[in-house]
Amino acid sequence: MKFLILFLFFPVLTFSQVTGLIQGQNGEKLNPLYGAKVKLLSSNEGAITDKDGQFELILPRMLPD
Repeated sequence: MKFLILFLFFPVLTFSQVTGLIQGQNGEKLNPLYGAKVKLLSSNEGAITDKDGQFELILPRMLPD
């Protein structure tokens, strides 16, 4: 039973999630940026913002240097 529980949580232990919001300023107002590319420089992982300027990256816990 212990092995089964460890096996089920293994993906949770090996990946990390990064979320965020990207906005641009137009005069006095901040607007979400749709379609902005977000990329981690030390890997090939990336994401594109949605219509609300939000993005989500799912990254390996151990990133290359």
